[in-house]
Amino acid sequence: MKNQLILLLLLAALASSGAVKPAFSSDVVTKEKPLVKIEADIRGASTLVLVVDDAGDGYGCDWADWVEPVLIGPQGEVKLTSLEWRSASSGHASPRKDTNVEGREMRVGQQAISGIGTHANSVIEYDIAGKGFTTFRAQGGLDRGGTDQGCGSTVRFLVYGLKQGETVPKNAASPNKQGGLTTEE
Repeated sequence: MKNQLILLLLLAALASSGAVKPAFSSDVVTKEKPLVKIEADIRGASTLVLVVDDAGDGYGCDWADWVEPVLIGPQGEVKLTSLEWRSASSGHASPRKDTNVEGREMRVGQQAISGIGTHANSVIEYDIAGKGFTTFRAQGGLDRGGTDQGCGSTVRFLVYGLKQGETVPKNAASPNKQGGLTTEE
């Protein structure tokens, strides 16, 4: 509940502060439509921030997967799971590579998948400065670990490509003194 309140306050601050808008923001992902295609222009970004929020209805059963996430640039594709994140937080447990948030096989619908398993409300941050990436591509999905619990899994996926000095709202896991993430070193 505390994380939800903080996230909502930070989102409200974003709306009034003029902070950076997401390069991608999905519609609400539900059990009926458990997978969404994600493509975001991140040209010039020094920080990639992946956010999963609870779509405003609480974070119960909101297990989420970033499915086969890749960064694309002049040198081709790089699997995001081959890079280490700078920071990662989740509303339940901890984000994980190639397993769901509980360490089990990632599944969206009937399909086994690979990527990053997490739980709303989640923020995962990568340092991509100087690497020339132009596009982030993935799918976002509800993991069966949450949907099989039957308690109304819903999330939204957001992608931010931050340039030096830009900020984005973030949950309480690792805010800076102003309540948001910055790319200042």
